[in-house]
Amino acid sequence: MKKILLISFFVGWLFLLSTTNAKTIQAAESYRIQITPVPCSMAPGLGDCPTDLSDIYKLEPCVSSFETFSKDPVNQHFWAVDPVVTAQGRADERARQFIYWAFNRNSIDEHPVLKKAWGLSSGMVFVLIILVVAVGGISVIVGQRSNFDFKIQVWPMIIRILALLLYVAFSATIVLLLIQLSEISILPVSVRKKTTLTL
Repeated sequence: MKKILLISFFVGWLFLLSTTNAKTIQAAESYRIQITPVPCSMAPGLGDCPTDLSDIYKLEPCVSSFETFSKDPVNQHFWAVDPVVTAQGRADERARQFIYWAFNRNSIDEHPVLKKAWGLSSGMVFVLIILVVAVGGISVIVGQRSNFDFKIQVWPMIIRILALLLYVAFSATIVLLLIQLSEISILPVSVRKKTTLTL
Protein backbone atom coordinates (compact mmCIF):
# COMPACT_ATOMS: atom_id res chain seq x y z
CA MET A 1 0.00 0.00 0.00
CA LYS A 2 2.84 2.37 0.86
CA LYS A 3 4.56 1.66 -2.45
CA ILE A 4 1.39 2.43 -4.39
CA LEU A 5 0.95 5.72 -2.52
CA LEU A 6 4.59 6.65 -3.09
CA ILE A 7 4.43 5.86 -6.81
CA SER A 8 1.14 7.75 -7.26
CA PHE A 9 2.56 10.74 -5.37
CA PHE A 10 5.69 10.71 -7.59
CA VAL A 11 3.63 10.47 -10.80
CA GLY A 12 1.31 13.25 -9.61
CA TRP A 13 4.28 15.45 -8.80
CA LEU A 14 5.79 14.89 -12.26
CA PHE A 15 2.45 15.68 -13.89
CA LEU A 16 2.15 18.88 -11.86
CA LEU A 17 5.67 19.97 -12.81
CA SER A 18 5.10 19.27 -16.51
CA THR A 19 1.84 21.26 -16.66
CA THR A 20 3.33 24.17 -14.70
CA ASN A 21 6.33 24.38 -17.06
CA ALA A 22 4.04 24.39 -20.13
CA LYS A 23 1.92 27.20 -18.65
CA THR A 24 5.04 29.25 -17.88
CA ILE A 25 6.32 28.88 -21.44
CA GLN A 26 2.91 29.85 -22.86
CA ALA A 27 2.75 32.90 -20.58
CA ALA A 28 6.26 33.99 -21.59
CA GLU A 29 5.44 33.63 -25.29
CA SER A 30 2.22 35.62 -24.95
CA TYR A 31 4.19 38.67 -23.81
CA ARG A 32 6.47 38.76 -26.83
CA ILE A 33 4.89 41.70 -28.60
CA GLN A 34 6.63 43.45 -31.45
CA ILE A 35 7.01 47.07 -30.36
CA THR A 36 8.49 49.76 -32.51
CA PRO A 37 11.25 51.14 -30.31
CA VAL A 38 11.04 54.82 -29.42
CA PRO A 39 14.53 56.31 -29.44
CA CYS A 40 15.75 58.20 -26.42
CA SER A 41 16.33 61.20 -28.65
CA MET A 42 12.53 61.50 -28.98
CA ALA A 43 12.16 61.66 -25.21
CA PRO A 44 12.49 65.15 -23.73
CA GLY A 45 15.97 66.12 -22.60
CA LEU A 46 17.80 63.04 -23.96
CA GLY A 47 20.10 62.79 -26.94
CA ASP A 48 21.03 59.77 -29.03
CA CYS A 49 23.32 58.49 -26.24
CA PRO A 50 23.29 59.00 -22.50
CA THR A 51 25.71 61.79 -21.65
CA ASP A 52 27.67 59.58 -19.24
CA LEU A 53 28.47 57.13 -22.04
CA SER A 54 29.43 59.59 -24.78
CA ASP A 55 33.18 59.13 -24.11
CA ILE A 56 32.87 55.34 -24.31
CA TYR A 57 30.94 55.37 -27.58
CA LYS A 58 33.42 57.39 -29.67
CA LEU A 59 34.39 54.41 -31.84
CA GLU A 60 30.92 52.89 -31.85
CA PRO A 61 28.51 55.80 -32.36
CA CYS A 62 24.94 56.00 -31.17
CA VAL A 63 22.34 56.32 -33.90
CA SER A 64 18.96 58.00 -33.73
CA SER A 65 16.91 55.53 -35.78
CA PHE A 66 16.26 51.83 -35.41
CA GLU A 67 16.63 51.25 -39.15
CA THR A 68 20.21 52.61 -39.10
CA PHE A 69 20.97 50.44 -36.08
CA SER A 70 19.53 47.34 -37.81
CA LYS A 71 21.95 47.77 -40.73
CA ASP A 72 25.05 47.51 -38.51
CA PRO A 73 24.11 46.43 -34.95
CA VAL A 74 27.67 45.36 -34.10
CA ASN A 75 29.30 48.77 -34.58
CA GLN A 76 26.39 51.05 -33.65
CA HIS A 77 24.28 51.57 -30.56
CA PHE A 78 20.62 52.43 -30.33
CA TRP A 79 19.18 53.59 -27.03
CA ALA A 80 15.42 53.14 -26.84
CA VAL A 81 12.82 54.00 -24.23
CA ASP A 82 11.64 50.73 -22.71
CA PRO A 83 8.59 50.94 -20.43
CA VAL A 84 9.41 47.62 -18.72
CA VAL A 85 12.94 48.73 -17.87
CA THR A 86 11.63 52.14 -16.76
CA ALA A 87 9.06 50.50 -14.47
CA GLN A 88 11.70 48.15 -13.05
CA GLY A 89 14.08 51.05 -12.46
CA ARG A 90 11.38 53.00 -10.63
CA ALA A 91 10.53 49.97 -8.49
CA ASP A 92 14.22 49.48 -7.69
CA GLU A 93 14.54 53.14 -6.72
CA ARG A 94 11.52 52.88 -4.39
CA ALA A 95 13.04 49.76 -2.82
CA ARG A 96 16.36 51.56 -2.37
CA GLN A 97 14.61 54.51 -0.74
CA PHE A 98 12.70 52.19 1.60
CA ILE A 99 15.86 50.35 2.64
CA TYR A 100 17.64 53.66 3.19
CA TRP A 101 14.71 54.88 5.29
CA ALA A 102 14.60 51.62 7.30
CA PHE A 103 18.33 51.76 8.09
CA ASN A 104 18.39 55.46 8.97
CA ARG A 105 15.27 55.66 11.15
CA ASN A 106 14.86 54.22 14.60
CA SER A 107 11.82 52.20 15.50
CA ILE A 108 8.94 54.02 17.16
CA ASP A 109 9.09 52.45 20.61
CA GLU A 110 7.54 55.13 22.78
CA HIS A 111 4.35 55.84 20.85
CA PRO A 112 1.26 56.13 23.10
CA VAL A 113 -0.85 53.93 20.82
CA LEU A 114 1.62 51.06 21.20
CA LYS A 115 1.68 51.46 24.97
CA LYS A 116 -2.12 51.59 25.12
CA ALA A 117 -2.45 48.45 22.97
CA TRP A 118 0.10 46.62 25.12
CA GLY A 119 -1.72 47.74 28.30
CA LEU A 120 -5.04 46.47 26.94
CA SER A 121 -3.65 43.11 25.82
CA SER A 122 -1.68 42.54 29.03
CA GLY A 123 -4.78 43.40 31.10
CA MET A 124 -6.77 40.82 29.13
CA VAL A 125 -4.06 38.22 29.66
CA PHE A 126 -3.96 38.93 33.41
CA VAL A 127 -7.73 38.43 33.63
CA LEU A 128 -7.53 35.18 31.68
CA ILE A 129 -4.66 33.93 33.86
CA ILE A 130 -6.70 34.67 37.00
CA LEU A 131 -9.66 32.86 35.44
CA VAL A 132 -7.55 29.80 34.63
CA VAL A 133 -6.01 29.81 38.11
CA ALA A 134 -9.48 30.02 39.71
CA VAL A 135 -10.84 27.15 37.62
CA GLY A 136 -7.70 25.10 38.35
CA GLY A 137 -8.01 25.81 42.08
CA ILE A 138 -11.66 24.79 42.14
CA SER A 139 -10.83 21.57 40.27
CA VAL A 140 -8.07 20.76 42.79
CA ILE A 141 -10.43 21.38 45.72
CA VAL A 142 -13.23 19.29 44.19
CA GLY A 143 -10.75 16.56 43.27
CA GLN A 144 -9.39 16.42 46.82
CA ARG A 145 -12.88 16.26 48.36
CA SER A 146 -14.04 13.38 46.17
CA ASN A 147 -10.81 11.37 46.20
CA PHE A 148 -8.51 11.66 49.20
CA ASP A 149 -5.85 9.43 47.63
CA PHE A 150 -5.43 11.91 44.76
CA LYS A 151 -1.95 13.43 45.21
CA ILE A 152 -1.29 16.77 43.56
CA GLN A 153 1.77 18.98 43.86
CA VAL A 154 0.83 22.65 44.04
CA TRP A 155 4.29 24.26 44.07
CA PRO A 156 5.18 23.50 40.42
CA MET A 157 1.87 25.07 39.34
CA ILE A 158 2.48 28.14 41.52
CA ILE A 159 5.99 28.59 40.07
CA ARG A 160 4.64 28.33 36.50
CA ILE A 161 1.87 30.82 37.24
CA LEU A 162 4.33 33.30 38.77
CA ALA A 163 6.68 32.91 35.80
CA LEU A 164 3.77 33.52 33.43
CA LEU A 165 2.70 36.63 35.36
CA LEU A 166 6.27 37.98 35.29
CA TYR A 167 6.50 37.31 31.55
CA VAL A 168 3.23 39.15 30.87
CA ALA A 169 4.29 42.06 33.09
CA PHE A 170 7.65 42.49 31.35
CA SER A 171 6.74 41.35 27.82
CA ALA A 172 6.82 44.87 26.36
CA THR A 173 10.25 45.52 27.86
CA ILE A 174 11.56 42.20 26.50
CA VAL A 175 10.21 42.88 23.01
CA LEU A 176 11.59 46.45 22.96
CA LEU A 177 14.97 45.15 24.11
CA LEU A 178 15.03 42.60 21.28
CA ILE A 179 14.03 45.27 18.72
CA GLN A 180 16.74 47.66 19.89
CA LEU A 181 19.37 44.92 19.95
CA SER A 182 18.45 43.93 16.39
CA GLU A 183 18.70 47.58 15.30
CA ILE A 184 22.14 47.89 16.84
CA SER A 185 23.34 44.60 15.33
CA ILE A 186 22.54 45.70 11.75
CA LEU A 187 24.21 49.08 12.03
CA PRO A 188 27.80 49.58 10.86
CA VAL A 189 30.48 49.73 13.54
CA SER A 190 31.05 53.49 13.08
CA VAL A 191 27.41 54.26 13.82
CA ARG A 192 27.15 51.60 16.53
CA LYS A 193 29.54 53.49 18.81
CA LYS A 194 27.16 56.47 18.95
CA THR A 195 24.02 54.39 19.61
CA THR A 196 22.76 53.77 23.14
CA LEU A 197 19.99 51.57 24.43
CA THR A 198 16.97 53.28 25.93
CA LEU A 199 14.58 51.16 27.96
